[in-house]
Amino acid sequence: MHTYIHAFTFGQGIKRSFILRALIFFSLFLVFQEVQILKALILGEEERGQSQYQVMCFVFHFSKDAFISSDAMSKLRQKNPGTVRTPEEDRGRENYTMNYSVDVTRAGIISPHIPEVCSEAIGNTYTRQEDVQMWSATQ
Repeated sequence: MHTYIHAFTFGQGIKRSFILRALIFFSLFLVFQEVQILKALILGEEERGQSQYQVMCFVFHFSKDAFISSDAMSKLRQKNPGTVRTPEEDRGRENYTMNYSVDVTRAGIISPHIPEVCSEAIGNTYTRQEDVQMWSATQ
């Protein structure tokens, strides 16, 4: 796996980008409203007759407790800017079944960032049933 990681903060969250196997480009948006948006740009293979690329978005809830604040990350970067950080503990993998389609044009109620981030993934944006139920209970 070839990984290029680029991370920065924006008004209401953090964006992290990386490349997997030179065919898939991921952008991960963590929004401080406890919403995580994973945008995947998958390059097609022209010799197989595939389109140039396909964009997919996955939207799900995350807990603020499992997240390091942007202020803490900035302070760590200022102290030792060249240091490579590794997690203190391995939490293993999490597998999600994204069984609901998201209407990107109306998803601003979940997060105002979804319509902008997933504008190229209309018809290819998904979430989980339990997240829809959680978000609808808080509205």
